[in-house]
Amino acid sequence: MEASTRKTIDALNLASVQRIDPCAVSIIDRCTYASLYSYAKNEGWQKTEIEGPMLVYRRADHPTHSFIIANRHSRQDFIEPISATLQLCLKSSYIMMKKPEGNLLFKFKSGEDMPAMLQKLLCEERQLPRGRAVSADQVEKQLLFDQAAKQKNTEPLKKFVAEPTITSNFSCMRCLFFSVFVNTSILVT
Repeated sequence: MEASTRKTIDALNLASVQRIDPCAVSIIDRCTYASLYSYAKNEGWQKTEIEGPMLVYRRADHPTHSFIIANRHSRQDFIEPISATLQLCLKSSYIMMKKPEGNLLFKFKSGEDMPAMLQKLLCEERQLPRGRAVSADQVEKQLLFDQAAKQKNTEPLKKFVAEPTITSNFSCMRCLFFSVFVNTSILVT
């Protein structure tokens, strides 16, 4: 996708998210499709009516990051703050989330569709010892350099490697926590 097109789409998405969360300041990652499932003891996993694009965004307030599934089928969107208290299990093409009111599952078309920034933020929040905060800028910086490395553009990596950084190890993803449903409308393409 062309850089100017992506910026335009991100600006439209940000305006939509800001109608729900006025503290949203930037879209940092997205995927085109995610669907939400809930678990019922007698029926197993049941698909909810919440599905659509997933956006990971930065906030001006705490928590500093959240994600949203902008529902294409109704006015009920799903929004969740990203914090160290999330209880999640990350699998190849889905994320399972445990909440007091029930278990949820976020399914993606493939593991590659899962927003990389969401994986990193969840992993880094969990990986650090208690009392040590994660710099969201560090996580974003690491993601940018991971993408540069994939494109074989190693020049910016030379300076980055010399500095202490966050590792991009997703194997730490075992179990994390989050919560919050929002009943509102969002139009995201």
